[in-house]
Amino acid sequence: MSYPLEPGVCNINPGGVQKRINHGVKGTVIAIITGYLLLGEDNLWFYGLIFPPVLFSVVCFVQAFAKYCIAIGLRTTWIQYMGKSGSAQPISWFKDRDWVKSQKIIATSLLISLVIAGMFVLLSKECQY
Repeated sequence: MSYPLEPGVCNINPGGVQKRINHGVKGTVIAIITGYLLLGEDNLWFYGLIFPPVLFSVVCFVQAFAKYCIAIGLRTTWIQYMGKSGSAQPISWFKDRDWVKSQKIIATSLLISLVIAGMFVLLSKECQY
């Protein structure tokens, strides 16, 4: 079954949702392993290494939950394929709304990731005492 892209929505099909969930789980596993390896570190700068895998997994999970692709939403011009001929028609009037929604998803993901990484740092420091 084909799920055509709906302009202005940046929707993803069920396969895309599952792909993002799978990547989010992989990122979570990497974040847990990284966090375990960082336990007991005295230098706080090393705790910054937990942030990238946490951010990656949160972005994947948020996109899957919203059924929204931020990569498509950040594009400057929409291309929608019309019919079987494959002719393309640029659709640009949705780009502002899509760009704003993509930015909101990125900002939300950053905030959630900072909270998770901060909680990890605080809890790991608390467990050392």
